[in-house]
Amino acid sequence: MLVALGLFGPGLTTGTDGGSPDPHRIGRYVVVDPVATRIQREPLMEVVSMTFDSDTVGQAIREALHETGYSLDESLGLPGFDVLPLPRVHRTFQQVQVIEIIHALAGPVYHIVIDPVLRKMTFHLVEPGLIGQGAG
Repeated sequence: MLVALGLFGPGLTTGTDGGSPDPHRIGRYVVVDPVATRIQREPLMEVVSMTFDSDTVGQAIREALHETGYSLDESLGLPGFDVLPLPRVHRTFQQVQVIEIIHALAGPVYHIVIDPVLRKMTFHLVEPGLIGQGAG
């Protein structure tokens, strides 16, 4: 009975203002804040180091998303990423946010569109008139 009372002591209640829970004391010296971290709430913001063995930009984007809980929305089609070879400069990223890796892989002409409900990602051209225009 004493153990049950200890589990439901003042450290496990929400704050008196109805906001976030009060910190928990674990042991004598450790205090833990009982809320999810920013990275747990926004997994695309995680800082990672990645090396890609992928052949195409599309494969590399899928690999970057693999452990985030997000995926590409294949139903909308990808803008040619599955035929674009992965540049050597994009094979290794050190200590970069996942979303920034995807921005770099996609290139500056694409805007990333994220569906936070379904955790799906797709891409739209920043300027649709750029399709088919070469650098010339």
